[in-house]
Amino acid sequence: MASELARNGGKRHALLSAIRQKMAEDRDAQLRPSEAVMVLEWAIECEDNFCKAELLNIFSAMGGLTLMKDVFADLH
Repeated sequence: MASELARNGGKRHALLSAIRQKMAEDRDAQLRPSEAVMVLEWAIECEDNFCKAELLNIFSAMGGLTLMKDVFADLH
């Protein structure tokens, strides 16, 4: 996973910039499922606590928790 994150560093930066832009333009914007998964994976893998907190705040603020709850509810 770490090597994949290193290879996708530019993609991560671009995605986070797009998510921040989305948040700035529309506070009610929601993450797409693929974005939510990527943000959560990056937060789990992140060794920097500030970065981890920022990613988890984005995940939470943009409905990532609700999205995951809905996915798990659909599985049960």
